[in-house]
Amino acid sequence: MERATFEGSFLGLAFVLAKGKPAATQDLVAKIFSPNDTLGEDELAHASPEAVFDAYEGGHLIPFLTPTLIRRLHRVLEPVTEAELRAQYDAQELNEQGIYPCVWHTDDSPKKAYNARHLVQDLVNLKSIIRHAAKAEHYILVFVG
Repeated sequence: MERATFEGSFLGLAFVLAKGKPAATQDLVAKIFSPNDTLGEDELAHASPEAVFDAYEGGHLIPFLTPTLIRRLHRVLEPVTEAELRAQYDAQELNEQGIYPCVWHTDDSPKKAYNARHLVQDLVNLKSIIRHAAKAEHYILVFVG
């Protein structure tokens, strides 16, 4: 089983990947970390927003990516290069747009996080897990917290 963790940077990665793209691509990229499909949703169909939040926080509502969605993501993400991601990265824009954690910067040293180097490594990891799941026709469970 392959897994990836995007420590505090997933919103930045999604923002940069969607930047300047057509609306359909932006919607698809948004689903990477906020999928529409969830395990456990049937019993919560008529629940209050508070009950849904409690179910999610308690691990009873698990978002996932379907193999069909993963194949679509693979086609969108695979051609994205590190150079393209770096060209789209703008620390000031991320901070001005309030993209968590709002401490993006331009210092690319290996000991610093929340920079272009950090997002490039996240891109490599994301493409790897999407590529593997697309090839194997697996689902991906998404945990954000």
